[in-house]
Amino acid sequence: MRFNKNSKSSMWTRLVQDFDHDFNKINSRGYTLLKKDKVSFQKKILLFFLNIFYLSYKSLKFLSSKVWSFKQNNFNIYYNNYPETHIYFKKEKLLENFIQFSNNLNIDNKTFIAAKSFYIYNLINSLKIEPKVILEIGAGLGNLAISLYQNFNVNKYIIIDLDEMIKISSNILKQRYPHINQYFINDNTNNFEQDGFYFVSSDFNLSLIKFIDTDLVINIDSFQEMSSSQIDDYFKFIYNKLQKSTIFININRRKYLDEESFDNNPLIYPYKINSKILSWKVDEFYDNVQNSVNVRKDPWIQRIEKI
Repeated sequence: MRFNKNSKSSMWTRLVQDFDHDFNKINSRGYTLLKKDKVSFQKKILLFFLNIFYLSYKSLKFLSSKVWSFKQNNFNIYYNNYPETHIYFKKEKLLENFIQFSNNLNIDNKTFIAAKSFYIYNLINSLKIEPKVILEIGAGLGNLAISLYQNFNVNKYIIIDLDEMIKISSNILKQRYPHINQYFINDNTNNFEQDGFYFVSSDFNLSLIKFIDTDLVINIDSFQEMSSSQIDDYFKFIYNKLQKSTIFININRRKYLDEESFDNNPLIYPYKINSKILSWKVDEFYDNVQNSVNVRKDPWIQRIEKI
């Protein structure tokens, strides 16, 4: 049968038939589609108050957003995920400890930076370890590095990140710890013998690194932004180049990458079969704070293992 571009599709034909059927059914009962239903006085009163309530809600929400915006812009305050972080720590009976922790670091306890740093510090503490050498993949501005370096007796803190982020984090760490040596790994310098902060570009060929005597490796909210091949490379590096019995903390959530058509799911990362799993569950802190604020459905997965 030759296609006629003016003919209706089968779906459209069925929709018209359904409409005709409903129209005839309505008319058979004596109704008119153009006739306006009468609204009772009680309904009018209810609709009036509902409209008043809705307008009040919208007005308060608008004013509230303007007030927070004014405070952030004029008083250098950033209330991301506050007060959810305080509510979570209060429920866990950790609020006083969190405030003291923030005061010791001289950071605002109403920021997510402070909450995340305290949470990860507490998580490490619960593992009963005292890490001397820490490797963090995706350290961002270096805030977690500051808190862990200050609260543990760390000798070496190694950061792997994008070149752009390394430029920022190295400067921030230098301002905070001017007396601590910094080393930048490249083709000519790829050993980790001295104490201090180490910076490795994500573009660096990690296979050139022979071995790192680590106690702890961390990835928080970073693998979820990577492609499948990048994740594979990092897991090979972690399992083949780091000290056996190193604790590996990985907290990420499922995220679909459109350009790569990649369903990035932390449940199916290329984990080593014979690693000792210490924890593999939904991360309650991130779920109660990040997902609650950003209205996300996919849970954050916490996996802690001894490689």
